[in-house]
Amino acid sequence: MELLFRSCLTGIRIGKVVCVLLSSVFIKQQVYYLYDPDRNRLQGWLRQDSRLIPIANMAGWVSPRLGIRLETSSGTLEIYRPDGQRFENYVEVSQRAEQEARRAEQEARRAEQEAQARRDAIARLLALGLSREQVATALGFSVHDLPDL
Repeated sequence: MELLFRSCLTGIRIGKVVCVLLSSVFIKQQVYYLYDPDRNRLQGWLRQDSRLIPIANMAGWVSPRLGIRLETSSGTLEIYRPDGQRFENYVEVSQRAEQEARRAEQEARRAEQEAQARRDAIARLLALGLSREQVATALGFSVHDLPDL
């Protein structure tokens, strides 16, 4: 594994964090990040030879391997892709998924209403005495595509 990113949980003891950090030395992470969301504090260590060396200034840090940029200036951790676009957080991804689901549901309802309106139009036009050929032409169908009513 070349990258390890951990987030502190509320109430975690520093001894446990140090223990996790020390264990990472043995599993050969190239970079190790520790984020405390309660304090909005980001720390990082970069492997040099067999040691993890603390990164002095994490403000705007760019990962040497991934090219992602880490920022905490907004009061929370934000991660930016190499092209500068911010990765969405869980809430943003969930909201976008919900919006897309609502949009798809609305589109399905609209398509069903449109199909029902065409079926209704076919029935009305046939009731007015138009032939199947005339109805098909008027509604942009082929005669074979007209449903049997």
